[in-house]
Amino acid sequence: MALNWLIVFSSVGLILFYLIQTNSLVDYSYRIREQKKLISELEEKNHSLEMEIVRRQSPFSLEEAIKPLGLVEMKDAVYLSWEKEVAAIKK
Repeated sequence: MALNWLIVFSSVGLILFYLIQTNSLVDYSYRIREQKKLISELEEKNHSLEMEIVRRQSPFSLEEAIKPLGLVEMKDAVYLSWEKEVAAIKK
């Protein structure tokens, strides 16, 4: 009779252990799925931010950004040149 109760309690214990492990596995699976979703969203955000950086660094965007400063486009550049010849008077 005691052996029957031992078998019953052991079976119930194993069933509870199985249910707890299964529940834990489902919980971890859900967490992994949520983390993968978050990673995917962050990768998309990162890509959009990289595209925004490229867009803002383009020559057209820089030109639009300096218009309010009142700067004008330079047509011809004139550079100063240093002459190598030096004249001196001997006294």
